[in-house]
Formats: sequence, C-alpha cells, structure tokens
Amino acid sequence: MTTQILENYLDSIRHLPSDLQRNFGLMSEFDKKAEKLQKTINELSETYKQDAKTTDDKTKTKILKQIKQHFNSIRKCSDDKVDLAYSTYELVDQHIRHLDSDLNHYEQSLKKRDTSFSTESTSSKRRSTLSECSRPSKHSRTVSEVSARSNSRSEDGDRDSKNGDLDMPVDPNEPTYCICDKVSYGQMIGCDNSDCTIEWFHFECVGLTSQPTGQWYCPKCRE
Repeated sequence: MTTQILENYLDSIRHLPSDLQRNFGLMSEFDKKAEKLQKTINELSETYKQDAKTTDDKTKTKILKQIKQHFNSIRKCSDDKVDLAYSTYELVDQHIRHLDSDLNHYEQSLKKRDTSFSTESTSSKRRSTLSECSRPSKHSRTVSEVSARSNSRSEDGDRDSKNGDLDMPVDPNEPTYCICDKVSYGQMIGCDNSDCTIEWFHFECVGLTSQPTGQWYCPKCRE
C-alpha cells in the first residue's frame, strides 16, 4: 500500500516542476518589464527637469502623462506578479495537502489493521478450548489426566458437574476453576470478558457440547 501511495503522489506531481519553472519564468519577465519601465520613467523625469524652463506646458503635460502611464504599467506588473506568486504557492500547497491526506489515510489503515489483528488474536487465544488431559494455560504446572463423569442435577435444578475417577492422584493444591469450583478436566472454554474472575469453565457446567462460534461470555458475565 505504501508503494501505491508513493506512486500516486509521484504521478500527481509529475508536471509540478515544469509548472513551477513556467511560473517563475513569468515572474522574472514581470520584473524585467518593470525595470525597463522604471528606466523609461527615470529618463522622462530627467528630461522634464532639464527642459522645464524651455518646454511649453503642452509638452510638459505630455511627459507627465507618459510617466503616469508607465507607473500604472509597473503597478500592473507588480499585481500580476503577486497573483502569480500566490497561484504558485497554492499549487505547491495543494500537493502538500494531498500528500498529508494520503499519509493520514495510510496511518488510519495501519491502525485499523493492527486493531483488527490484536482483537482477532486476543479472541482466538481466549476462545481456545482445553482438550482432556490439559489445564488452563495461565498456570505453569501440568495437571494429571482425568476422565469426565456424567453430570448430575440436584432436586432444585442446579447442575453440579463432578470430576470423574482419577487415573492418577490429583495434587490437593491444584487450582480450581469454573462455577463448580473443580480442577480442570475434559473440555474447557475461556470467557471473552478480560475482567472475568473465573475465566475458565467446563463445557458441561455451562451447557456446551461443542465449541461456540463468535465471542462467548460466561453466565456470570452475561448478567
């Protein structure tokens, strides 16, 4: 994407050097014309002063009129030069704004891509289920293999998932998880709420038979 933005920008300024060269050339022509007119004004002024006593009023008026016309021409050259300079500035500034816009768009695209990647990575990590003979990854020790025992329900309708018979003794200090407060066994799923106090749950304790799609929140976090 960076290459495309750069290529588009270079393509947009392809004619900029020639445009600037033309404008600067015209401004130089305005300067030369103004200098020539100023020289003519100086000559007319000198003639007027030298022949003031011998020149008739009609000739004096004609000379003064010529001087005034040349001054007006110089002022027009100056105005045209200022307008051209402003147009040149706008031309360059337009390309700068275009580049700033492209860079901002590129920066936003990078942020959006990074955010999407981070969200997907976090969700994938927390949505991963635990296979049998494993425990939640947040603990460093491994757990002994256990087999899941079928669920039983109490008379008031609450589900109480029990651990199956252990193939190997379980450490009494083994951390517990889920709403049943039992050690890890069978398939487990992580709650997508980063502030969840329990984090990991047995499938059967939360009524799951297979891995759900999308984000998943435990019953407590859904309240």
